[in-house]
Parts: sequence; structure tokens; C-alpha cells
Amino acid sequence: MSALQAFSNGFIGNTVRYHKPMAKTPTVNVYSSISGAINNLRDNVSAADVAVSAVLTGSMTGYGGIQLVAAPAAGHYFIWQHTADTGW
Repeated sequence: MSALQAFSNGFIGNTVRYHKPMAKTPTVNVYSSISGAINNLRDNVSAADVAVSAVLTGSMTGYGGIQLVAAPAAGHYFIWQHTADTGW
């Protein structure tokens, strides 16, 4: 599980590293850690899921951020699960 605070423009930026490097850049899917809804994060302050528009800067070792569809209120933080699949 990951947890981070978002910037006012809806960008959640921090490197999320995989435990081991992948064979190639994987497809990353994020899920709400509470409801399990795909392409959603859980806003732990408002206790609601929020939509994700993109997982950014993917590589074989991790990804660099998540862009939310809408900018959050100040001080909110988000938790989520993710899968990373190379298709092999």
C-alpha cells in the first residue's frame, strides 16, 4: 500500500519503487485500498474514492507519480494499492 499527499493541481508526486526491477516497463494499475475500484485512490480525509487520470513516469524500477482527475482540497492524503504487470 502507498500513501501520499497531493499537490493543489492534483499531482501526487513521489517515486514508488518495486521490490525488484521488472524485465521491461510494466503496465501499472492503481486501486482504491478500501473499495478495490480500479483507477481510483482513497482520499483518507474525506473517506471517498477519487478518480485517477494517469500513472506517470513508469519504468522497470517504479513509477514517479499519479495524476488525479480533479484537484483535491488542501491537506488531503491518499492511499492505494497497485499492480505492475509486464505481460510475460
